[in-house]
Amino acid sequence: MGSLMNEPDTDFHLKLNEQLFHIPHELVRKNVKQVQKLIDRETAVLQKLFTEMNKLLESNTLEQDKLALVKLNDIIKHVDHIEKRLNKRGEEELKLLNRIDSRIKFFKELEESKASRDVSRLTEWYQKFTNLLVGDYLMRNSTVRSNSSVPENISNEDEKYWNPGVVFLRQQNLKTLLDYDILLSANRISKALTESHDLGPLLSWIGENKSFLKRNYSFLEFEARLQEYVELIKTANFIDAIACFRNYLLQFMESNFADLKLASGLLVFIKSCEYNQIMSQSKISYDQERNNNIPNGKSEACFTTRDQIYKHFFHKKVLPKPSLPYSSNDFNLNYCNKNLDFERYTDLLDEKRWSTLNDLFTKEYYSMYGISHQEPLLMYLSLGISALKTKECVNHRVVISSDNEKLDSFIDENVLTSNCPVCSEEFAPIAKNLPYAHHTESKLFENPVMLPNGNIYDAKKLKLLATTLNRKNLCSLDDGKVMDPIDKNIYSESEFITMYPT
Repeated sequence: MGSLMNEPDTDFHLKLNEQLFHIPHELVRKNVKQVQKLIDRETAVLQKLFTEMNKLLESNTLEQDKLALVKLNDIIKHVDHIEKRLNKRGEEELKLLNRIDSRIKFFKELEESKASRDVSRLTEWYQKFTNLLVGDYLMRNSTVRSNSSVPENISNEDEKYWNPGVVFLRQQNLKTLLDYDILLSANRISKALTESHDLGPLLSWIGENKSFLKRNYSFLEFEARLQEYVELIKTANFIDAIACFRNYLLQFMESNFADLKLASGLLVFIKSCEYNQIMSQSKISYDQERNNNIPNGKSEACFTTRDQIYKHFFHKKVLPKPSLPYSSNDFNLNYCNKNLDFERYTDLLDEKRWSTLNDLFTKEYYSMYGISHQEPLLMYLSLGISALKTKECVNHRVVISSDNEKLDSFIDENVLTSNCPVCSEEFAPIAKNLPYAHHTESKLFENPVMLPNGNIYDAKKLKLLATTLNRKNLCSLDDGKVMDPIDKNIYSESEFITMYPT
């Protein structure tokens, strides 16, 4: 009970979960801007309509009065339309404010549980919070699916996309505690880039957030359009590629002139670049295969031209061939290709550009909504693992095998097996780069002794192990003898060196 009550306070959790409030705050601010733009735009339209109606009424004719009446009906319909749109914006803001309110109540519940020292209530809160972290993780990493395959347990047909994270949060009644629509949108665009190589969702998002990207001096739009241009060239769709270059890339002439120059060159040398890519990959594969087949790493002569063969066997240089005059029509582009460095072009064709583009997108997207790049679940796991990690963790000790397989199997399963969560296969990759826990007190067994090989054990457990091995007929040990379970050497109890904690 004491350990549970001594958990980090509410402020600690709030600092690690600022995104739970950053996202709805940003959405509320965005909604207010949209309402203001709507009011300004529609006010101008209404003023124009009223002006036209007043002009019609000033004529004092029956025909003009009829037209004015029609104009008045148009104004009424337009006002109704504005009212519906404003109501929709108001409902959206109310929904966002309810999200913020539910999250404030959620953390207040933690504060009250600690104040009342109600262990069951506090345990229940941590269970909910753990489910929330799991839902966040699933939301960010699971595949996003369209509404056409919505399962039966999702009743809201208005949801356009979903993934297992959405389903989990709905089942746990935690959907108001996480902005799943924002995380789902980021996941959907990210998966489209890295898995489907589809620029459509990203370009749509860029179009909706141009002002933000421009304000942050972001190169995301340029990189996305450049990738679109490259993909069009790859498919030999040169007409659309030129149109893309003219319509979207030329505007970045001042800021990305070198990249644009490279992109325009790619249009000319795309065939040569693809050929050089294939040849370089083939050469790497050939060199690796040849080196693997040559014993002791010895190299063999490799000839690629007749001149090299002639020089090798006859030890003479090939006489230069007389140059023949040629006209400009005889110019061969292949001659030019041999003298060009295609690496700068092939970088544009590299598939790694998709992951780079995805990293740039997530950086801009997360910064816009104040989302942490570190996944909350992994952050909390890292904190817990770091509190448990010792210098013995994640260090694979070398265990020497003996001639007795049964003995090795017994010691491995019953003596050396560790239940340490830090050393488990699931958490070891996370714990690898984390710092060790800071312990102010040493926690040792009652009778620590050191064997001549430097290994330290509990003397009582060593003697118990010797008795167990004799009883199971796994090893024959004389009285006063023990076995080191790591190196399988046998030592006498008289060789024990008593250890004292310092």
